[in-house]
Amino acid sequence: MREALRALPNDALHALRDVSIEMGHFAPSFTAWIKHVADWELDRRGGMHYFLLFPEELAPPDEFARDARRALAEIRRALGGAGGPDILASVLEALGCLLERCERYR
Repeated sequence: MREALRALPNDALHALRDVSIEMGHFAPSFTAWIKHVADWELDRRGGMHYFLLFPEELAPPDEFARDARRALAEIRRALGGAGGPDILASVLEALGCLLERCERYR
């Protein structure tokens, strides 16, 4: 996830953060974490250093994954299609893998 975030330009990070805020009503824990990782990377680039939270530090896996597939699909759609723009593809793929792991622990 960190490498995928590092590869994104600032405008793509802002777009990811903004759409996660807009989709917050679908899956609040999942979208709050997306906002956190986008802010974390933007802050890291600006010279602010703090720990990136793991999803389980935000919510238990079952809560984190609740409606997250729907939110991820909406985020993909909002960011430009089924796979998202090429620049966002690795981040969206990493989010999907993260959801798979969380769903195993439900």
